[in-house]
Amino acid sequence: MGRALIGILLLALAGPTLAKTNDWTVGCDNGRACHASSLTPPASDASEWTTMHVKRGAEANAPPLIVIVTTLEPTRLRREGGGGTVRLIRRMRNANEQALSLMSHKFDYQVDSRDLKTAIAALRRDSRLVVEDARRRPVGEISLKGASAALLYMDDIQKRVNTVTALVRRGPKSGTTMPAPPSLPIVRSAAKNIPLPFRISATRIAALRKEIGEECDFEPSFIRSHFEESQSALDRSRTLLLIECAGGAYNSFHFVFVATKRGGRISIAEARFVPPEGSPPMLTRAVWNAQQGLLSSSFLGRGLGDCGEITHYVWDGRSFRRSEKREMNSECRGSRDFITTWRARVVR
Repeated sequence: MGRALIGILLLALAGPTLAKTNDWTVGCDNGRACHASSLTPPASDASEWTTMHVKRGAEANAPPLIVIVTTLEPTRLRREGGGGTVRLIRRMRNANEQALSLMSHKFDYQVDSRDLKTAIAALRRDSRLVVEDARRRPVGEISLKGASAALLYMDDIQKRVNTVTALVRRGPKSGTTMPAPPSLPIVRSAAKNIPLPFRISATRIAALRKEIGEECDFEPSFIRSHFEESQSALDRSRTLLLIECAGGAYNSFHFVFVATKRGGRISIAEARFVPPEGSPPMLTRAVWNAQQGLLSSSFLGRGLGDCGEITHYVWDGRSFRRSEKREMNSECRGSRDFITTWRARVVR
């Protein structure tokens, strides 16, 4: 086992995190679900980025899902040296995937199940895959340098090594010898998708900005002509208040408050977060999704959206509890499908 691979396996012992293996990044979450992502060449054209993602649940019988994320319309992948081709089929993301994603790409394609073994063989042995369109013209390529190590990382975290379910280091053991995946924490959502029950006045918001003090003392610049706030219903007696106090070209910063109405009196307090988000709590690019009942914070490492962090929170009636964290912090190299490193099971 190489030193680089030993290093990333030791890194994983510290808990959910990301590891880089040459042109691939890989990570697993607290439920041992894993996701490996290819990275694009540093000088590649952002308008034609194509990345490959291998995702697999922690259950012994969970099949690997191999997805191509692209702005193009490919039909197949060609292996080098006459190793065969891999057919692609168009994949539609479901509503939950859409809600949890900030991806700005145009298409998802999935490896045809009939060619899954060929694709895994390529990931283990080849140096690249050529992306081809319907006329079999090359329209891009995917580097496979580090792919095999990334898959072995996944096998190790999921306890598949030396079992028949392993992607890289297969063995004679049955998948039944694998331990069951850890139970996910449960987060109960109390948010109601209803019209705003009451509104906070502009005068009250201005006073609140002053109360925040120097942390909110940012003058609008040529990038942002003014700062905004949003108000959303949490339930029939509480309003979520997001106050923007700073902003740049592609990141904005919001302080989070909850207003409560009892009788004719409205009180405003700092929102509580689990785990805590400071006092007063501040999120980056905060957005409330009323339909999903999710408060999202997304930090972008650069405007192209291929690195940063995304965190989702659920309102439980008293606090905002973290329900998912996704990251792509190691490299800003084309992967807009961030890797989940922590998640909970949301119950509504």
